Formats: sequence, structure tokens, C-alpha cells
Amino acid sequence: MLSNTDKKKLRKIAHDEKVLVQIGKMGMTDTVLESFENALLAHNLVKVQLLKTAPITVDEVAEILIDQFSCDVVSSVGRVIVLYRYNKEGRIHI
Repeated sequence: MLSNTDKKKLRKIAHDEKVLVQIGKMGMTDTVLESFENALLAHNLVKVQLLKTAPITVDEVAEILIDQFSCDVVSSVGRVIVLYRYNKEGRIHI
């Protein structure tokens, strides 16, 4: 569980990061889950964007990713969610 101070630091870092995973009209496919897992292992901090054609809501996506990957939501603004999970080999640390 992240503290508010940790979330604030991660939000600041995430502001300049690019979106690594996009969810489109096919929704949460195996490919999306696999690319999210790879991004989470490599970066620790992952920005996920839902396109307008996505048949799933931001809250549903966050719930699925938290349940499957044991990560924390750093922020959720509009159709963009930022998630974090610590990995000592990842690029971003707090």
C-alpha cells in the first residue's frame, strides 16, 4: 500500500511518462494483459489509456489490473490510469 507522499512523488514522475498500454475496442484482451505485465516489470510505473471505443470503464480496468497484478493505483484522471508495483529490477523507484 502506498502512502499519500509516495503517490504524490509517483504522480509527479508519471506526468512526463508516455502511455505504455492502450485499451481499445476489443477491451481487456490477453495481449493487453501481457503487455501490461511486461511494462510493469520493466518500469514499475505504468500509464494505461482507455480509448473512446473501449467497451469497459476506467474503474473496471483498475479493478481487473489490481486483482491480477497486485499493483496500486497512483492516479486516475479521465481515461488515463497510472499504476505502480515495486520491482527491484524496474526503472522507476521511490
